[in-house]
Amino acid sequence: MLATRWWRPNQLNELAKNHGLVFKKGRFSATEEKQLSVAMEKASKERGCSLEALDALVFPKSDDERDSAFWAGLARAVPERPLIAVYHHVRRKRNPLGGQGKWTESEDDTLKNAVLEHGEQWEKKVSPMVGRSATDCRDRWRNHVKHRNERNSGTWTREEEEKLTRIVNELKAEYGKDDDNDLLWTTVAVKMGHTRGRTQCRMKWFVIISLRFKTVNEKKRWSQADSFILVHKIDSLDVRDDTEVDWNSLADPDWNTHSGHTMQRRWRHMKRKIDGHENMTHTEIMDVLRATTKYAEPVQPPKPSEPIKPPSKRSPAKPFTSKETVSDSDMD
Repeated sequence: MLATRWWRPNQLNELAKNHGLVFKKGRFSATEEKQLSVAMEKASKERGCSLEALDALVFPKSDDERDSAFWAGLARAVPERPLIAVYHHVRRKRNPLGGQGKWTESEDDTLKNAVLEHGEQWEKKVSPMVGRSATDCRDRWRNHVKHRNERNSGTWTREEEEKLTRIVNELKAEYGKDDDNDLLWTTVAVKMGHTRGRTQCRMKWFVIISLRFKTVNEKKRWSQADSFILVHKIDSLDVRDDTEVDWNSLADPDWNTHSGHTMQRRWRHMKRKIDGHENMTHTEIMDVLRATTKYAEPVQPPKPSEPIKPPSKRSPAKPFTSKETVSDSDMD
């Protein structure tokens, strides 16, 4: 069903909420990329044309000319992905205007003028004028250029944090949205009066505010024990590379209160410490981390009711040495 219906994101979310529809979101994994490449090659052979010639189907002149059979064939290669997600992903990957690097001030000005003149007609008007893909133009406009003169930068004030917290909680209470997936950060930015952008609000909530509200007691710092548990949790998953990991699903109240975002950052930190990890498979990386990541009980600070007593004058403390404890808890 996912491969044959052109459901929009809001329709998919409603079906998931009211009818239990299950589908995958977020970044396409390396395995999914390979599956789509195989599907593209298959379509090329079936139609007797080159991969380059398929771009006429990938980029039709209008939605009326969109070949649903072609797109359904690609979507069946990644059965957990909605058809509309496959459509946008493949077009973004194959767009010759994509991946051009950092935007220049001149491009921002051109983008602004294009939107003022034609509105948000990304595909037909704005993209050709700017020389960037429609997706890049849309994201650049929403996240950086739009309301740029009204937007603050730098450290958030206490008042801004409190306002963001109130807005996010109100939206979650009203729409029942999960802050790690479905929250409409465009709406959050609007309610913030555009003083902070979509991306600023989202990152502030995930990195700082979200942790504050998920932790009942004083925020627990990442420990060597956390690294050990994370490695073995990932090892227990049936994934072929870490892009397939659903980081939010690793949350465990019996283990810790760290967010999915934090666990993903810690995993990347551990992986980068392996020499040559760029050329290693996921299985090889797991073998190294299982062998090198040891369990260590987190160091507990002394309880207030048990103060550390100074040595007695009659019984001077004997000198002692201890091994240095090395941890990645101070990584940040």
